[in-house]
Parts: sequence; structure tokens; C-alpha cells
Amino acid sequence: MTEDKTASKNLKSGYVKEETPYTRKELEAIFKCKETDFANIIRQLRYKKILKINQSNKATDDMSDMADEVIDVTDAIADINGYRYTFTYVGIIIIGGFVLKCYPKYIEEADEKNLLNKFKQVLRVLEKHNSNSTDIRMLSDDVSEKGFNLLEVILYLLHDYYEHGIYFNHKSIIESNGTGAILWDRTVNQVQPLIVNNRPYYTELLTRKRVDEQENYFRRLHECILTECSKTFADHDLFELFDDLSPIELTDTVLDDFGDTDYILYRIERELGEQFNTRKQQLLKAMHTYIDSKKGVYENVALSVHGTTSFNLVWEQVCAKVMHNNLHDELGELSKGCLGTLHADYEKHKKDKLISIIAKPQWVAYSSVNQKEEPKVAETLKPDIVSIFLYEGTKCFAVLDAKYYKAIFSPELKGQPGIGDITKQYLYNLAYKDFIEKHDFDRVCNCFLMPVDGNEFVKRGYANLEILQFFNFGKPNEKKHYKDEIDIILMPAEEMFNLYLSGKEWDGNFRTRVLGLIVDIFSEYGEKR
Repeated sequence: MTEDKTASKNLKSGYVKEETPYTRKELEAIFKCKETDFANIIRQLRYKKILKINQSNKATDDMSDMADEVIDVTDAIADINGYRYTFTYVGIIIIGGFVLKCYPKYIEEADEKNLLNKFKQVLRVLEKHNSNSTDIRMLSDDVSEKGFNLLEVILYLLHDYYEHGIYFNHKSIIESNGTGAILWDRTVNQVQPLIVNNRPYYTELLTRKRVDEQENYFRRLHECILTECSKTFADHDLFELFDDLSPIELTDTVLDDFGDTDYILYRIERELGEQFNTRKQQLLKAMHTYIDSKKGVYENVALSVHGTTSFNLVWEQVCAKVMHNNLHDELGELSKGCLGTLHADYEKHKKDKLISIIAKPQWVAYSSVNQKEEPKVAETLKPDIVSIFLYEGTKCFAVLDAKYYKAIFSPELKGQPGIGDITKQYLYNLAYKDFIEKHDFDRVCNCFLMPVDGNEFVKRGYANLEILQFFNFGKPNEKKHYKDEIDIILMPAEEMFNLYLSGKEWDGNFRTRVLGLIVDIFSEYGEKR
């Protein structure tokens, strides 16, 4: 399956849905490859923990808790109907010349144009989520099959070019009467002045000018690599997935014109030792990795990816950025808003953040002389989002937890958060019980936020645990809207992603719709007291 120069004309690509079980026949229809190649592809995907295999004749809609059984792939392909193959990945996978576009599990079936637009938005979200991390190995001291990812390196090189341009080195030249800085020492020592009234006058001034070395080895090498990366991207039809990238054609030279691989790597390493600019160092390291390992993508079933096996972390960050999160606000600042005057018991904590008032566990040990030792513990409960707000004159306290689940209630319950998620939500409310009651909140809500395809906010249902309902808030006979249930709210992912990408928090119509939905939930269930 080694790709030749015409492979791009026959390149195979297709969509697969995260955590959706596929039969072997369905995957064969996507890959369209020989049985031996299929087995190799499956091994590679499992090795990267991108694919799980379940020995079951029953296909389920949600496989988030499915264990990857220890299955010999040769046995699996022998029994076509006995296995289900499930992708636990969101993003792009290139393997053996195939391009798989793995889209999130919440997206419903759609025509290819709409699916493409949604997938492109997901890729932009992934890019922003990963912008502060360095997942790729830049310097290939020990480039292994496990450590190298060509697609990430290419993306880095293309994005770097569009942000910073081509690699350059400046050199200084001396000019006569130029526009640069005057070199007085050189002018005095080398230029004969005119003496008038015992004062020297210089008719020629030597100046320094910095010019870009157009023929610099690394500039030309960078142009060559970018052109080649662009061709690889075009060959795999990837430009259609990235609106901020377009084809680059800077040169007709090829890598062989710069010497053999070892020589090119040697030159890059020497240049690295002479450069102290951070951007140049990162760029040189990326070029080093590309030269050392670029052929891997064309080898038999070589694997390259761009995405994540943990899209739940992406959804959590999106919700935390978009929803107004007060966890890290100081109590004194909150008191200037809808919280109102701080209760006397919290006045001494006005410089503390809302998250810091959650009690920490205590561990007590007895020493040999029966004296207590109480080591400090930093870890405690950490809610995703706590939001304090006014809605139509009522003061609300909301504990919100982003959950990347696709809960299905009928014909049977599946894909729901586990018992640990439920008990933690109760504990989050309990952690703020004293604060809530002393600041006289009118409403307290506790919600799971799950992504949904579409444009509407939907209240899907609720979960409760009867044995924990003794945590009720409020005082007897008080008319407060305090609830025992954990409500499930489906959040339109596209709208959430648009706000996240634009760097905006909930406001205006978006905020009204979310809070209005919470009010509807309270109206439905009535007053708890």
C-alpha cells in the first residue's frame, strides 16, 4: 500500500462517528483494502488506543464504557459477525493512504456538506484547546513510531508560516551615505574629512544596513519543506478542512538539492546552536523532525493523527469558558454584584476565592507522645462551574458540570453519567450549603451540561439519589426553590463552540435562553419547600 505519486487521485477518505460500533463489513466498505492490510490497520489503530474491539453481536448506540477486549485480530477478521469496531477519537486519522474524519458522537446524521461544516468547526475548537500544549515531538533525537506525528508537524509548519512568514537571517552591510545608523568610528578612521575653521566635515558617512539573506540555505530549505508540506496536504484533500490554510508553492527545488538527509540534519543542528530566537529554534526543530521522519507517512499503514481521544476534556473547557464561572472570583468582588453584602461569617474571607472556601479533608495522626499531627491537604472537591446570577429579580446559585455523554432514555437507559458523577454533584452542593443559606439565595440548581446537535436548549430529564436527599437546603416552611434533582440540560454544541472560538462568555440572548430554561425546570417541579 505504499503511496506513489498518483495516489492522491485515488485517495480514499470517509467519515466515522465516535463511539459508534461498526462491523467489519462496514469498515471494509470504508477502507476498500486487502484483508492483510485491513488487519495491519486495525493493529495500528488499537496500538494508538484509537479503536476498541468488542466481541458482541449487539450493536449499541453508546460505547463509552466498553472495554477493549484482548482479541487476536486474525481471529477477529475470521469471524466477521462476532465483533464490533468502535473509534474512541475525534479528529483526523491518516493511515496507509486513507483519511478518516472522526466526528463527535453527539452529531446526528446529516448531508455531507453540513457534516463537513460541523467537522471543520470541531477542528478549530481542537486547535484552540491545544494551542497552549506541545503535543508534537519537535526535535527527533529518538523519533519512534510512537513519538512522531507527521500531520501535527505539517500543521505546525503551515500555521507558523502564515503567522510569521519565511525563515530569515539578517546580515549587515556597510553603505556610503545610507539611511541606516552612522558608524562614526569607522567613518572617522576611514574617511578623509574637510577641515573648515579647524572643524572636520565629513562628506561621506559610513552607515550600517541590515538585509535579509535571500539565498540563505535555511530560507531556501524552509521554502522547499513548505512547498512539499502543502503538496502532501493537497494530496490528502485536507485544505478543505482548514479555512485558514491555503496551498503554498514557493520553489521548484527538491530536498535532494540540499544534500542527503544526514547532511541536512547536520546543518540544521549547527544552526540551532547559533540561534537564540525562540520562534526560530522551534521552527528549526520542526524542520529537523520533518526531514528525519517525513517518509513514515508513506510507509505501509503508517499512522498520523490530528485530534484527541479525550474530547470530554475539550467539552469541559468550552463550558467553563462560555458559561460565567465565578469559582475563581474573590468573595469581596462577588459582594459588589448580585451576591450582595457578605455575611459576617465570610467577611474575613473576602479576599478568598469562591473555590477556596470548600472544606479540605483532615488527616490526623497520633505521635508516640500522644500528640496530634495534622498535615495540610491541598486536594478537595473541585466543581467544574459555579455561577451566581440574578434572573428576573431572583438570586440564583448554579452548580454546573460539563458532561460529554449522549444519554439515551428509551427503549432502555444507556450512555448516562455514572454513580460517581451523581454523588459528586450532590457533594458540590453540600460543600456550599452554609454559604448558600447565609446569603439567602432564592434558587439553587444543579445541572449536567451535555452537548447536542441542533440550535435549541433542551431539558432532557434529571437524576437523583434518594439516600442523599437529606442534604436538602433551606429552612422548614421557607418558600425557596431548592431542588434535590440533578437536571440534564442539552446545550447546542455549535453555538457553544462559536462563543468559545470568539472568546465570549454567555450574554444577551444566549444567557436569557439558558437561565430561562432553568426557570422552566423550577416551574415544572414546583417549590420544594
